[in-house]
Formats: sequence, structure tokens, C-alpha cells
Amino acid sequence: MKESLLRSVLILIILSTSLSAVACRKELIATPCVAEKFVVFADAFSQYYPSISGYNVVWQDNRSGNFEIYGHNLQTETGFTIHTNESSICMTAISGDIFIWNDWRDDGSYNDSVTSWADWNYNGSYPESVIYGYNLSSGQKFSIPGVKECEELSGDIILWTDGPNVDIYGYNLSSGEELSFHTYPPSLLSPYRLSPAASGNIVVWTDYRNDNGDIYGYHLDTKEEFAICTDPHEQKRPDVSGDTVIWLDYRNDTPAIYGYNLSSGKEFVICTTAEGYSHPVISGDIIVWHDNRDGDGDIYGYNLNTREEFAICTDPHEQERPFISGDTVIWLDLRNGNWDIYGARLTFDNP
Repeated sequence: MKESLLRSVLILIILSTSLSAVACRKELIATPCVAEKFVVFADAFSQYYPSISGYNVVWQDNRSGNFEIYGHNLQTETGFTIHTNESSICMTAISGDIFIWNDWRDDGSYNDSVTSWADWNYNGSYPESVIYGYNLSSGQKFSIPGVKECEELSGDIILWTDGPNVDIYGYNLSSGEELSFHTYPPSLLSPYRLSPAASGNIVVWTDYRNDNGDIYGYHLDTKEEFAICTDPHEQKRPDVSGDTVIWLDYRNDTPAIYGYNLSSGKEFVICTTAEGYSHPVISGDIIVWHDNRDGDGDIYGYNLNTREEFAICTDPHEQERPFISGDTVIWLDLRNGNWDIYGARLTFDNP
């Protein structure tokens, strides 16, 4: 009887200790990702520069012989046309119901020898462009004239780089105010664009003031600039969502993805094992990127909540330029012999 009672007491003590350890442990529970893949748009012509916000995907393609802008609503499964005029268009972006693009239709000094976006970036020829926009809800178009090449749209803020020193500028669609976030002194010239990105009141960019790429930020409310990462090696192509900034980092000689929490001030590593990263992007707690670890372009992701990496699309053909909004990822896909747009809805299930 005493032995039985003692055994019961010992079992209770062990159970109590185990439960306490489970309650206090900091280990993360695995949450496997399920990527439900689908086709956004595929035809015999290639699609370029896809973007997504909510249910709306927009892109440009040359199905009619010149670049035009089309869209697709993932909720209603209906397509729509935004712009079909004959003009030179590049770099589309969407946020909420607002869609913008670079347009050279009104530029009398257009350089016919410049035939690609790569030429515009690297041969020193920058034709004057106009930022055109379209409100998907109202169907109204608008323009913002000037020498601008839009790179980012977040909420009401349009961002671009401009001028001989490649400074960052912005425009508030609600107030009509033009913004300047950072300007270099005349003595410091940079041949590179600074890849601005924004989320809420935070703007981030790649900065070459120290002769290598660093990551800096700016708070729109306080109008204060701050450093995020100034490691002596190259950092570039930042993105931001909420309190999290991510970027490509070359401190270990090969590209890796690093992150920084603006609230805690702590830097962390996201992925160092893959090769051939392109621009990583973030929405909420999910980061996605183009990954070459298997010899061809695949789409991978990372869950900040569980600190787990997961594959989204590893089709043996090339996939690249992923974008994410909420739980939906889209990318360019070469499986049909030309660039089409594919997507996946992400869910995370506990085992």
C-alpha cells in the first residue's frame, strides 16, 4: 500500500515537472507549409513585372505587339485591362486599389537606342518619364509629371530615385506633398540606385555613403534618419513590413538574407544556405525569395513566427521575381517556354 502511494506521488511529481517544462520551454512548434498552387495568367506571350496587393495581380505584357498593362482579380477570377496605349512602360507597382507605372509616352527626348530596362540602369541614359496611376475602385487615371522612375508604392506614398547623386524622393497621393528622405552632398556621387521600400511610416533603402551598401531607414512621423545595418560588407535590396526589415547580405562572401526588428533593435539571420538569391520580399511574418540552391530558380519562404524555412515552388523550370501579399505569393514561371504568372496560397498546419 505504501509502495503504491509512493509510486503515485512520484508519478504526479514527474508529470507536474514535465508539464511545467513544456509550459516554459521556448522551442517553436513546427508548422508545415502547404502551398496551394494555381495559374494567374498564361498565354503565348511573356508577362513581366507582376505585382500583387490583396486579391489584385497586375503586370505588363506584349500580347498586342507593345507593352500594355493588365490585371486579374483572384477572388472573382476575372481579368481586366488598365492601359493599352502605345507607349514605353516599365516597373509596375500596386498598393490597395492604387496602381502606378512609369510611362514615357509624353517624352520628346526619348532615346531610341535604349531598348531595355537594363540599358536604362547601366548605360547612363535615363529618359524622362511620367508616373501614371489608376484607381481600381473608381476607374480614374492620374499622372505625376517629372523626371521620376517609380520604384515603390506603399499606401499613399510613391517612392523613386532621381538626380545626379541618385537621391530618394517621394510623393503623398493624399496630400499632394512631394517628399525628400535623403540627399547626398554634391561631393559624393553614387552610380547605383538605392532601392527604396516603405511600410507604414518607415522608409528603408540601400545607402552607399560608406563606399559599400548599407541599410538605412527614415521615420516619416519624426523625420529622423537611422542606420539599420552598416556591416563593412555589401548589403542591398531591402524590404520592410511592420517592424521587420530584410535585405540581401554579403558579409560571408555569398549572398544571405538577414533581418532586423525595429522594435527590439536586434538583427537576425534568415537564410545562408542557398545560392542565387534575388530580391527577397516580405509581407507580415512571411518572407519569400528566388533561390538557386538546386541549380534552377525556385521559390522559397520563411515564417518569422516559427523560424522555419519552406519550399513554395520547386518545379524544374525557372521561377523568379516573387511577390507576396498576405498569404498569397505570385511569381514569373518559365515552365511553358515563356514567362507566365503563377501563384500559391500558403497555409500552415500543426502536425
